[in-house]
Amino acid sequence: MVTSTEAGRRLDLHNTSVDTAAARAGSCGFVHLDSGWFCELPHRHEGSCQFADPRTGPEPAAGPPSD
Repeated sequence: MVTSTEAGRRLDLHNTSVDTAAARAGSCGFVHLDSGWFCELPHRHEGSCQFADPRTGPEPAAGPPSD
């Protein structure tokens, strides 16, 4: 878990494309703006983000919905 001191160092918490609650919990928190899904992987993870629907959980194999 990210402590308040560590969260204070995360400048990305001020970015509108980061889910603040997920980021404060230690996740990457990057938000797919079209769908509202957020990355559930740890902060500073390697590779691509793994998105989860904040209402239902991890993404299905198809990924976030597209427009």
